[in-house]
Amino acid sequence: MIASIRAYADALLDKEEMKLAHIKKNKVSVKELESKITAENRAIELLEASVTKIFTSFASGKISKDAFLHKKDIINDTIARKRFEIEKWSERLYTLTTGRRTVENSIGELESLRTLETLNREIVNLLIDRILIHSDSNIEAVLYGLRFPSQFRRYRAAQQKW
Repeated sequence: MIASIRAYADALLDKEEMKLAHIKKNKVSVKELESKITAENRAIELLEASVTKIFTSFASGKISKDAFLHKKDIINDTIARKRFEIEKWSERLYTLTTGRRTVENSIGELESLRTLETLNREIVNLLIDRILIHSDSNIEAVLYGLRFPSQFRRYRAAQQKW
């Protein structure tokens, strides 16, 4: 379990160090990122509306089912790419708005997890969202994103057979 936590901390530390390097290297303005996010959200709304339009064309017999499904797949792929870009820009925006100091503090917290020798209640509360018991010999710990409020994605990690 401790080895899994160290590996998890290494991965998160790499992510935070990349954020810090980005802050140092690229001076992108908050307004620029906000406008990009807004523009992409509008583009997604238009794409979603176009699915309705092509469905109407399909329902009225103007296009075939295959043409409808093909166009719908292209639109859905485009929407997925745009959402991915929005997520990247949102992370950059979060990093810029919370600042370099917050990222540096996160790096400091993660550094201490890399040398973890024993688990205590504080570490468990910090890291583990829930523990799932699949069978007598398979336990899975579902970890939090370590106090990164922009995402709070739950990462599945530390699966270990005991």
